[in-house]
Amino acid sequence: MDTVLQSLLWKEWQERKRTFFVCLAWILCGLVYVVIYELASGYRTPVARFGSVCMVYGMFMTVFLAMRVCLSEVTQGTLTFTSSLPVSLSRVATMRMIGGIVCLAGPIFLGSILLAVLLALGILEQVPARRAGFPSGFSIREAFQSDAC
Repeated sequence: MDTVLQSLLWKEWQERKRTFFVCLAWILCGLVYVVIYELASGYRTPVARFGSVCMVYGMFMTVFLAMRVCLSEVTQGTLTFTSSLPVSLSRVATMRMIGGIVCLAGPIFLGSILLAVLLALGILEQVPARRAGFPSGFSIREAFQSDAC
């Protein structure tokens, strides 16, 4: 790997690691909410509930991370230093975009892995998909009773 690329990645990690861990904490808190809610209520829909947590996270964190990617050099006063580096500004911008994407998608990916582990271990259960021909409000219990008859 190019040493300039390594330094840009290192610089980006140093600037984004706090943001990454805040985003990871948000997703992990959402996952804890999903686990507690599913164990308490028994609806058996953790994937949909985690998807809702990720949608809310995505709405807010996309705006926050976009502001951080676009304006952090200007607000911190480091744009003149960055433009004096022997690297093109487009390469710096590319690294900043990659850092923002990792901060946005990385926590969702890690939370999904943890949810998959919880499902694989049997700690949480996912309800089976709806059968064809049943409306969305059809009760699962009614479906099993009609099969038994």
